[in-house]
Amino acid sequence: MRDMREEPFSDFLRRELSEQAERGNARILPVLQAIVQRATLAAEGVLEESPEAARRLSAMLQMSERDQRAAYWRDVVCNMGAAGRDAFDQAVLDAYADVDEKRRNGVRVDQAMVRQIQLVRDELDEY
Repeated sequence: MRDMREEPFSDFLRRELSEQAERGNARILPVLQAIVQRATLAAEGVLEESPEAARRLSAMLQMSERDQRAAYWRDVVCNMGAAGRDAFDQAVLDAYADVDEKRRNGVRVDQAMVRQIQLVRDELDEY
């Protein structure tokens, strides 16, 4: 299997996602979006600290609708124990800081992922 950090593989995933969107293949789009986001996060080194926090952050980053994220905050994140919530909050902050630093250093970062991480980071104070 190819290393997910290889640029050609990442480009392939994005191209495949765009092609499926153009074709209107609604059944496969959510799966491809999840794969692209997870591959991008893995390539950025974001998902290494806490597997549970990373899983929850990954799930949150796949939610483009605010109402869907709000429900996840209420139903899942707000019901975590203190240690789990602290790990989740730290994963969000670390992910944002890491991606922001890479972007400032001229490293190409997936802009959709940056926007999603910013949204989740901004929502930390609300919940």
